Amino acid sequence: MTAFLLFFLMAAGLFTAPPLEYRESDPEDFPSGIPVLCYHHVSDPPVQYGVSTYRLSSDLQALYENGFYLITPRDIENRLMHVPAGKRPVMITFDDGWEDNYRFLPGTEQPDPSSALGIVQGFLEEHPDFGGGVTFFVSWDKVPFGRDSMEKFHSLMDMGHELGNHSLNHTSFRRLPPEGWKVQVNGSLNRFRPLLGLRADEVRAFAYPGGSIPRTGEVQTEMARMTWNGRPSATTAYIVDGMMTSFSRVYGNEFGLFAIGRIDMSLYSVAQLLQWRNLMVTGADRSNIRSPLQWRP
Repeated sequence: MTAFLLFFLMAAGLFTAPPLEYRESDPEDFPSGIPVLCYHHVSDPPVQYGVSTYRLSSDLQALYENGFYLITPRDIENRLMHVPAGKRPVMITFDDGWEDNYRFLPGTEQPDPSSALGIVQGFLEEHPDFGGGVTFFVSWDKVPFGRDSMEKFHSLMDMGHELGNHSLNHTSFRRLPPEGWKVQVNGSLNRFRPLLGLRADEVRAFAYPGGSIPRTGEVQTEMARMTWNGRPSATTAYIVDGMMTSFSRVYGNEFGLFAIGRIDMSLYSVAQLLQWRNLMVTGADRSNIRSPLQWRP
């Protein structure tokens, strides 16, 4: 149809152009991986499930140089609205509450620079644009961080890091009946309460002990409706499955927040991570820090 004939028919009311089709972007249209990295021990020499102090420092440097920005479970809840333009979100977590995660310098209440917290805090002081902090998931089968738990809990939260729940006695949910899950989750929160007071309400993320859960999906359903002292027992929950979490997996169904994947960094490296195809790209601009992200579902 020539342009002149099309103009004539439209002017005469004999032809109506079809409306423009508008479609919201699907999560699959853009890379949407949110890496959640899981560390345990940080020591020299490294032990089982652990990494060396040099390795943790090198990982932080590599993540920073490749445009990553530290997030915590609170950012997952608000859909990453505080991640700056051009940055890739990454969450760093430390499981179990080992003493090498947070150790005081002898005779002080200052973090030992060779502990996990000391390494992270030193890096953040040198690179304040790297993000807010990391997350420590604590279980109560040991004295958290070796000793001085209350002082360490409050100080790491004051620094902007997040404290998470890793169960009462680190029993795998695959070995427990459903009624035992609430005992593990809420029993741990009851241990936090006398040490944190009102700040216990800030312990809202949960990491499943052993990193795995039954395949039935019943755990996610139970976690979504579990309560403690009138509020949700957990608002996000994390497994260890070697997978990079995607937006569609987290937000695509009502239980996606309760089985967020993590990567065991004693088995993987940042170099491997950078090769994964679903890793978010950098450079997507926004008018301000609260504008929607391009790859937001």
